[in-house]
Amino acid sequence: MSRFDGAPSRKREQALDVLLSRDLEPIVDMVAWSVTHNVYEVASAEGAVRFRREDSADGGFRVESVTGRNPLEVQDQTRFVGLEAERATPHPSRGLNSYPNAFEQFAQMFDHQ
Repeated sequence: MSRFDGAPSRKREQALDVLLSRDLEPIVDMVAWSVTHNVYEVASAEGAVRFRREDSADGGFRVESVTGRNPLEVQDQTRFVGLEAERATPHPSRGLNSYPNAFEQFAQMFDHQ
């Protein structure tokens, strides 16, 4: 994983144009960044989501905006459970895949700074 969350917005947009291009769509699942504390953005070739950590006791998350298809929409923890299910779909497409606890996983990458 590479990071470019500290990059100026012009450079970040240039990197996103390349990483989310049609040419790289088969190999780049999604790209994540954070430009301010507790606010995170994740984009794929099909859409993007911006979410925020809530200032609450449970530390939950709130989706602020979605453009196109939300790449983190499916967070089903039971998808592909068991060896047979995983073997039946060894390389699921973005639309079939699931990203359990995605908000928490992406947030922890940026919160440790």
